[in-house]
Amino acid sequence: MNERKTGGRISRIRGLAAVVIFGLAALAMPGSKADERVFVPAGHQFSILFPSNPKVDTSGPESKRLLVWSGTNDNIFYSASQEINSVSYAESELAADLTNFLKETSGTVIAQHRQNWPTPHEPATALRFSFRAKSGLVGEGVFIIAGKHSYGAIAVDTRAPPRQRRLAVIVDSLKILK
Repeated sequence: MNERKTGGRISRIRGLAAVVIFGLAALAMPGSKADERVFVPAGHQFSILFPSNPKVDTSGPESKRLLVWSGTNDNIFYSASQEINSVSYAESELAADLTNFLKETSGTVIAQHRQNWPTPHEPATALRFSFRAKSGLVGEGVFIIAGKHSYGAIAVDTRAPPRQRRLAVIVDSLKILK
């Protein structure tokens, strides 16, 4: 993996971590319960369970575009990301992504495992994980590499005890469509 590519991946994870941190800060305010639905962002080749009207952040040059959608519902923070790169990602980058995410969020891993993630063509490589933020909040996440696309999903609960199964359902709802 060359340095330029590594630096880009670290920047991507920092961007995702920043969205998670700011989203968790927003959850400090009382939450409301909105409708959750399957969200399919137009032209972005994936779907995921999400609250209505997610916020989207875009960063990076056209050759390496990162999009991060986020929202809150019933004291759960949702985040989904897609990065489109001009070159294919290496599977070895998944562990580095998790390390960088945990570093940026001051989190620790509770559990992690590699798995094949279903796609319409052939399975993609994924790193599925549970984590605890420095604040004590618990979350579920996945990073997926599918050729020139990478995907991510994070769900964090602010309730105690956390609804771990609910978080897993949200993260596992991420489907790659093309």
